[in-house]
Amino acid sequence: MVQEMYRMALHCLLQDRLSLSEEDVERLEKRCKEEDLPDQEVLGAFFTLQLSVNNSVREEHYSLPHKGLLEYFAARHIMQRLQDGSLPPSGAVRSLLQTVSQQGTFHGLRNLFFHVAGLLAREEVPNRTEAKKEVIELVAMTGLEWDGPIPLVDERKEKLYECVLRWEECLSLVEHTDYDEGFLQAIAHHVTVNPPGGTVWIKDNMLASAAALLPRTSPPTTVELWLYNESVNVENVRALSHYHCSELRLHHHYQHPGNTPASHAMLHTIRRSRLEVFVGQLSADCLTLLPECLEVLHLAVSSDEHATRLTAALSRAVSSLPNLSELIIHVPMSMVTSAAVLSPLPDTYVSLVLSGVDQNLVKEACDVAAALQPRTGYCDIGFPLARMEAAGWRRLLHLMVTMRTEKADWLQGGFMIPEESITEEEWSEFTKLTRTLWGCRVYRFTCDVCDKMFLNKVDADLCYKNHLDMCIQPLPRVPGPSQNISCRN
Repeated sequence: MVQEMYRMALHCLLQDRLSLSEEDVERLEKRCKEEDLPDQEVLGAFFTLQLSVNNSVREEHYSLPHKGLLEYFAARHIMQRLQDGSLPPSGAVRSLLQTVSQQGTFHGLRNLFFHVAGLLAREEVPNRTEAKKEVIELVAMTGLEWDGPIPLVDERKEKLYECVLRWEECLSLVEHTDYDEGFLQAIAHHVTVNPPGGTVWIKDNMLASAAALLPRTSPPTTVELWLYNESVNVENVRALSHYHCSELRLHHHYQHPGNTPASHAMLHTIRRSRLEVFVGQLSADCLTLLPECLEVLHLAVSSDEHATRLTAALSRAVSSLPNLSELIIHVPMSMVTSAAVLSPLPDTYVSLVLSGVDQNLVKEACDVAAALQPRTGYCDIGFPLARMEAAGWRRLLHLMVTMRTEKADWLQGGFMIPEESITEEEWSEFTKLTRTLWGCRVYRFTCDVCDKMFLNKVDADLCYKNHLDMCIQPLPRVPGPSQNISCRN
């Protein structure tokens, strides 16, 4: 009975339907009678009965409650056929699917092949090595499918996108097969024979898979670590230390800095001679670990003592970073006072993040911005997690006037104010004010403390890559002057 349901599930999946046909129901009822099972109870246990009225005719349809269950049942049928030896030893899965569907393509079957891979990792079948090889190939093939055009700017970005997806599919497959040694070897062989190329982009949920797989493959050009969790397994990062790391983004350390700088262990662990982007929290002494090729640096300050030492060391550090083109400093206003800032920020492309400003911290925030102000001015100043209404923002903007120096362009971009704290009318009022005072504008944004807060300044490739997550997302569009800036962590 169950095997018959599995067989029907594969047919339904390949025909893109969840509902059973009348013939399917009759076949199941017949099988129930042969096995002396109550047909209505069996059907009710596995399927949902849906009622509909068509031209005054009442109709009943049995269907599986979710496509995921249909895909799992279909994978079970494939496993059954692999185990009974009724399929050819080579190309067994393809042979079965083509027999059922009469089609040569397997569009939309990625999840089915993932289920088959997971079952193959736990159950024995004849010709298991060949079956694993075939399923890996099918996962790689269907994982690159998408519906509709990808709004990419040029061919180079399209190839970058494909490389990211290929690596992500491989890493997801490692996790889905429970780090099975046989599958690890087979996936590593597939990657070696069919190298995805490009950079391996690794997030928290892929770190363990990358640590298990990459040491078994030929080294890619670089790896990028985009880590958001507070706790990171350093041993997994150490397993990747043979690979050049071009980006190390420790978002939790940057967004929620602790009293003690927490990113130095990770920076020590990676192979950093080609590091181009660093986001995190470092002590003044650890700035010397940053290589000359660094282009983007986002740092969080966590205390008065840290602020004093870090700001004094930054000018020296930047002088040894000739390629640095973007520096963003995050200052949580609940942790740092203006008295601790004894040195201005270096003269480079600098933006300032002052988080957690409220009515009582307006003057302090302005003082911190004034103390840190580089001679060439800021690009942008952002105020995430601010808890103020319009009156507080008016006061802050007017106090900022006192920061103005002989450099008329001390603020080249604009102020970033949380969307929820001001209305559209207030935004228009503040923009007119800042245009009059400094020739810049006010932006409304909808994110926490993150490196994408200055979306109008961030390269679209980075934003796009951070939103892939195995689903297609449009490239972010730079907002117009009256539009909100929207991003997420």
